[in-house]
Amino acid sequence: MKRAGVKEGDVVLDEGFGMGTSSITAARMVGPRGKVYALDNEPLHVLILWLRAKIRLLKNLKVFLSGAESTGLPDGSVDVVYISDAFHEFPKERTLGELHRVLKPGGILAIWEEHEKKGVTQVLKQAEEHGLFSFIEQEKGFYKLQRSPD
Repeated sequence: MKRAGVKEGDVVLDEGFGMGTSSITAARMVGPRGKVYALDNEPLHVLILWLRAKIRLLKNLKVFLSGAESTGLPDGSVDVVYISDAFHEFPKERTLGELHRVLKPGGILAIWEEHEKKGVTQVLKQAEEHGLFSFIEQEKGFYKLQRSPD
């Protein structure tokens, strides 16, 4: 989350959160003025993170059951999108379109993939060519991009 640039007061989308450790970390980093939306398409993951958030009294963490390509979040409402070792499982083009929609202009898309899977780099470079995002950083499975302005 630090490498993604998450800071106090940010609105963060943790997409495909798994057990939710990164969502909990982000909720602590953004503090009471910020908000974290945690989305996953596995009902068990959603239940586990919801319980973990309740136990920790995290009021700034909202957990949703949702697919990556249709978040239901308002346009331009998110400062940082974080995806940890899950992007390879998403319908990439539709997901990138949705993330472009929900990110604020200049917002950050940070993706960690343990292994280069199913052409992640290629898909992200195509998104850059289409004017959706610009690369800021790419190193050993970590991709940091910025949403292009409208």
